[in-house]
Amino acid sequence: KAAKSLYIKTDIPEEIIKKIRNGWIAGIFNGVLILGILLLTLNTNELTEFTDYWIFADVVIVFSLILGTYLKSRFATTAMVVYLIASKIFIFIEIGKTGSLIMWLFFLYFYFQAMVGTYQYHKIINQT
Repeated sequence: KAAKSLYIKTDIPEEIIKKIRNGWIAGIFNGVLILGILLLTLNTNELTEFTDYWIFADVVIVFSLILGTYLKSRFATTAMVVYLIASKIFIFIEIGKTGSLIMWLFFLYFYFQAMVGTYQYHKIINQT
């Protein structure tokens, strides 16, 4: 089954649309999770101001890239994959823990699929 593109009269396979959709839905879940952590840490004295600002920046970056993913931006989906990996490396260097590896792999899977989906989407769009 194929879906019609809103802008170009061509059929986009539902598999591609699903990859992109699942990516931004996972991104919303990730963004809300990070926002929850930010709200929890605002009332504690355990974290430094730098960490609070970093978490706030993380929320802004993630939600910006989610919007880009929703709009089928190849840059946004690629940046989301790179940003997820870079942020986990940064957290590991700073704290010495990676957090939940299963959750990290969950997000990485969906972000990578969204990235592949946006490249496939634009390949089809550019052929018409």
